[in-house]
Amino acid sequence: MPTAAGTYGFILRVQDRFGSSDRTSSIIVHALGMQTTGFDVPPAVLGEPYSAKIAQATGGVAPYVYGYSTRRHFAGGLSSSDPWPEGLEVDTNGFLTGIPTRVGSFSIAVWVRDSDQLTQRIFWTTVTVLATRPPAENPPPAVPAPPAAVTPAGAVVPASGAELTNADLTGVELAATGLESGRLNATLWAAVGLLAAGAALTAINSLRRRRSSPV
Repeated sequence: MPTAAGTYGFILRVQDRFGSSDRTSSIIVHALGMQTTGFDVPPAVLGEPYSAKIAQATGGVAPYVYGYSTRRHFAGGLSSSDPWPEGLEVDTNGFLTGIPTRVGSFSIAVWVRDSDQLTQRIFWTTVTVLATRPPAENPPPAVPAPPAAVTPAGAVVPASGAELTNADLTGVELAATGLESGRLNATLWAAVGLLAAGAALTAINSLRRRRSSPV
């Protein structure tokens, strides 16, 4: 476990009974490591400009350099033998940008390297490039609700449901019952007449019964 940051040179020696071979090498001990975050990105469309945040790093020594590798390239093979999202690259701000030129789904390892030459793999992810843009999903238009019935201002609606408007009531005086004052008086006199007629008929019938009864 390193205990001090710095760059340290040393000599590697391999020896057998016939002799030895030396090689000079070095190792860098970084003072601070990097904290990294990877982000899944939405699909790109063939031939259309694309930009999406795919990685972020803090710590280490800024500025950073981002990149990605395919599985075979990451293992040391030739990148040309493994498909990758051609036309797209990761810029210095961690955005996957460019204009894709190949359709497909590509598995890539995203990495970052700081100015102290510390390289760190961030994560494996899949980048998808579509041949055409999918149709927009537009929800069906909402059906407006029928307007609620509104009684016009100044209208009087009697119990029968017939509506009286201001035009019908022009020059008409209404009583507390909602009837015209003249109609109210006529109605009262008609009721009085009916009561009087009923009382007269009752008196006549009573008189007839008295006359017809034996003494």
